Amino acid sequence: MKNIFSCLNCFSKTNNAYNTEIINILPIETNETMNSNTESTFKNPFLLQSLTSTKYNNPSPRFIDSGIIVNENEHISQKVSIKGQYKKINSLLSFANYPLQIINVDKNDKNKIIGPKILCTGELFFNKQIIININGVIDGLRQKSDGQCFFGNKKINDYNGIPYCDFIINYELNGEKEKKDDNSTGRIFNIFYQKRTKEFYLHVIYDSIIYYDIHNFVYFEDEKDYYLIIGNIFVTIVTRIIDNKKRIDVEIENELGNNDFYSFFQDETPISIGRSNCKINIPKESVSKNHCEINFSNECQKFYFRELGSTNGSILLIKEDDNLLLQGEMDFRLESVPFKIMNLP
Repeated sequence: MKNIFSCLNCFSKTNNAYNTEIINILPIETNETMNSNTESTFKNPFLLQSLTSTKYNNPSPRFIDSGIIVNENEHISQKVSIKGQYKKINSLLSFANYPLQIINVDKNDKNKIIGPKILCTGELFFNKQIIININGVIDGLRQKSDGQCFFGNKKINDYNGIPYCDFIINYELNGEKEKKDDNSTGRIFNIFYQKRTKEFYLHVIYDSIIYYDIHNFVYFEDEKDYYLIIGNIFVTIVTRIIDNKKRIDVEIENELGNNDFYSFFQDETPISIGRSNCKINIPKESVSKNHCEINFSNECQKFYFRELGSTNGSILLIKEDDNLLLQGEMDFRLESVPFKIMNLP
């Protein structure tokens, strides 16, 4: 450990060309965004890079906090002095037996976006462009890099003084809903990044409904219920697993109250839906002849809904506690306020 500290101190002293006050060590083992909250006092942050990695075939160090490296599985909580500056460290780090290299990083790159990101815009966001990356929203009110971005209608803080929402949207709940939950955090929905799937998802938090205008297709998760508007007909879809076989139940609502029910197993797809000559017939003018279909993906092992270029379109209702995978360019409405989400290259 003393050798490591000596190296770092020696490096900071002998490389005067960098004019560095504090050495900041950041993770570079993944393609994730570098920490956007790096302190402005860091004139020239440094990266600590592993040159080789043999243990478990994983890059090392696997996790790095600001300012110091320690032996594998070693916990520390101490103050480390580098050129008279102090920084409290509380980390679990690993670098054992790996050659290390310290490289200079341009200070202007600390907010550089690396990896997947999405853009949100539209009237709901006052026509602003909001960029969300794998750490969260840039310049959000919470100032956190936890992969979450919370949208709400109230600018209130928790007991630590941290805002509950990252962005206050152009939308207000009506008086009845306000009275229903006076202690609400104001959060209505959030967008989060899931590392396991490497995808962004939209999640409805409050007792609200977000309407998604389906332009292409939507996957259905197992053992879930979904509500759609096909043309102007209300349709309920429920996915089930029966004796290790996946089944989908479809209920078509009509004004007489005697709804039509259909059930199909995965090997009975595709299921065509339309006004005529389809497996599910809906004899209504708002429904096109070949409006949409439900199919099954052998690769994903999921049912999915696909639009077939209908005249009046199809809408998915995203209700409380629902998750929706964000992909391509997608049009939404919260009540009557429109917004758009799209993937950026």
